[in-house]
Amino acid sequence: MRRRKNRNLLIILGLIVGLIVAFLAYRTAFSPSAGSFKVDSSMVVKGEPDPTIGVPDAPIVIEEYSDFTCPHCAHFSLDVLPKLYRDYIRTGKVKFVFKPFLRTPQSLAPSLAALCAYEQDPARFWEYHEKLFEGFMKAGPPYYNKRNFIALANQMGLDVEKFKKCFESQKYKEDLLTLQKEAIERGVRATPTLFIAGYPIEGAPPYEDLKQLIDKALKNMENPQSGG
Repeated sequence: MRRRKNRNLLIILGLIVGLIVAFLAYRTAFSPSAGSFKVDSSMVVKGEPDPTIGVPDAPIVIEEYSDFTCPHCAHFSLDVLPKLYRDYIRTGKVKFVFKPFLRTPQSLAPSLAALCAYEQDPARFWEYHEKLFEGFMKAGPPYYNKRNFIALANQMGLDVEKFKKCFESQKYKEDLLTLQKEAIERGVRATPTLFIAGYPIEGAPPYEDLKQLIDKALKNMENPQSGG
């Protein structure tokens, strides 16, 4: 029994060390260039189970399975997503869905915090999720703690007491576990994973590559006979 506990502890420590090493390696090459972006409240799609922005009947749906402890996810959210919002989401061509994926045990806390922010203000969720990634890229995994989550909620003008109650109760844990199961069933093995019109793309593609994929999908919808 003791050996099993020690083995489990070593596995957990290995995951934590691996996460920190990966973060430090990626951070040295990380330089977001798109800047912060604000989501208009009119762009929030209501009635969706997951945070969604765009025009409800947009021709292209992009779903992102993202992990708050993933540097590549941070790159996508801080550098690529603002450009995608500017060129395709606001123009009615793309509807974008964010799906938190619990890749590691450390992924739970920031995901819960993000969904508690979403509960209060679906439009400002996107700013909150952006700030989480910014903090992570500056300070690493230790940034994700209750004090910082609450400070960020206060900074954004959210109801702090309501936020604390939501976070401490782990209100959205079961929803996150359901999303995790859904992702695995869809074949998600790494983050970020994008589904563009149902077609999976693993990793964070450069914006120009993503743009080509979207333009090609739009063209095929306009001219079905043109083929893939």
